[in-house]
Amino acid sequence: MARMAFRKAEHRKEDYIGIREAALRASMSEKTIRKLIRNDALPHYRGGKSGKILLRWADFVEWMERRKIILKHDDRLLSILRDMGKAG
Repeated sequence: MARMAFRKAEHRKEDYIGIREAALRASMSEKTIRKLIRNDALPHYRGGKSGKILLRWADFVEWMERRKIILKHDDRLLSILRDMGKAG
């Protein structure tokens, strides 16, 4: 009988970061991260007995990607900006 290899746990301890680390990596304030968590907008976890809030960095990046703003070419806006540049 062939021995089956079991997959390792999907997530490692290193995949989880605290609020301070998330704020540093994302160039956001800790206050903003906490506000997003409080509003239940940001996926998060409570760790062990300490109750420390943890975020999985991959979840955070995915969450940010869903909020990506795509700028479109706007000839009217470009014209206004060019006119402003000439006026100055």
